[in-house]
Amino acid sequence: MGRPAPAGAPALLPRLLDAGSFFGRQLADAWDLPLRSLLRSSIPAERPPGAAGPWLGLLAEAVARDADGGPDAADALLRRPVIQQSDHANLLLDRETCLNNVLFHQAASDAGLPVAIHSQCTTVVCLSRRVPPTGPVFLATAGGRYDVFGRSRNEYRRSNFCSLRGPVRIALRPVGPTALPESLARRLVGRVFPDAPTAYRILNTELWAGFGADPAVRRVQLDETTTARALALHVECPDSPVRRLLFDPTVREAFLAVKREVVASPENLVVNRAVPDWFWVREGSRLVGVVRTERGYVSERDGSPAPLDLEDPAVVAAALRSGDLHGDRILAYLVRSMLPGAVAVGGSVQQDYTAAYRTMLARTQERVPFLDPADLATVLDPGLSRLGGAPLLEPPRAEHTRWEGLGVDADPVDLVAPWLERTVGSAVGGLDCAWFYDGNLRAAQQRRVTEGADH
Repeated sequence: MGRPAPAGAPALLPRLLDAGSFFGRQLADAWDLPLRSLLRSSIPAERPPGAAGPWLGLLAEAVARDADGGPDAADALLRRPVIQQSDHANLLLDRETCLNNVLFHQAASDAGLPVAIHSQCTTVVCLSRRVPPTGPVFLATAGGRYDVFGRSRNEYRRSNFCSLRGPVRIALRPVGPTALPESLARRLVGRVFPDAPTAYRILNTELWAGFGADPAVRRVQLDETTTARALALHVECPDSPVRRLLFDPTVREAFLAVKREVVASPENLVVNRAVPDWFWVREGSRLVGVVRTERGYVSERDGSPAPLDLEDPAVVAAALRSGDLHGDRILAYLVRSMLPGAVAVGGSVQQDYTAAYRTMLARTQERVPFLDPADLATVLDPGLSRLGGAPLLEPPRAEHTRWEGLGVDADPVDLVAPWLERTVGSAVGGLDCAWFYDGNLRAAQQRRVTEGADH
């Protein structure tokens, strides 16, 4: 049994605690804290100049080269390494994405941080559900749902957001009977961009400028291009533990075996699949996972050999920089947070993902030591993943209408302000944002039953 749930907690929280959920434990620990205090605690203390290690230096180098980052963002990261991680590729008019950004910006403002860095996951699929249509190319706001680029559902189904063929034109085609508000049409419709991530980066910058956020804090939006660039730097560095994970056969096979064990265990609550093995390869407009076999890397889709020589560090680094290759989520968190020691501020699922990754790395280290003591202590530090985003603030359903209009005719900063001095426990509502845990908890329980029967 886990720790007892706080009084008044929603029904999901005691189930999470009983299952050993890191998310559940973090939420329970924060229950009686004022929301503002918890947000402020997500920003680490400033480091003295020159204190950054080599892996934070590689991450800062990638941020410095990013179109929306630059040297000032890299310098801020070196002094206070923290990145808000809980966004998928969405326009800020999306309620949850806007809330994530406003809360993290408030944390940065209270801490005197000059730059608030947000990481958007642009490798997600364009269409995640058909009815109602959801995914980064569908926007729910202003009481309606809109197809952002006006492409066919089949093209969306076959495409990842970062690989959607360009150029892209903003259409905001209504899905259903809702009419497009003139305020949205006038600002966005008809604009053309070279690709989808560029469109969202530019539009989000413009939308953010219209909010009442603290102008002393610059909002920086990174995407998976920056992560791929950081990963390429690790691949090229002979001393990087990431390079050993990818190219040392003994370390690589030990980790992949451990990963499969962790994913299949009853303790796993969120990592649904053990594949791909490290990489997504671009094929046209979609990313296809590769799997490591006795024949080398093969396509998860049809078993054919991978189109790139993934055993060659030079080939891998070049493909990462060109966008023909992306690392999986484990590699993303390794190079963006766990190795550089950068705090990852995220929502519910991140907490249990990173807990699983720590377990994978610790068990691999026991079988095949590949991390020096300092790196091992950093990657296993649970404090590098801190709760943020939607799980901290869920207004009552009676107020949802106001929040659904974020960025159109409401100021999100004004909407958040009254909640900042309330305790987290009084602000989380019914944890609707964590609904997916219900099925995961039942699946974990079934694995426990099956494992017990096998023994």
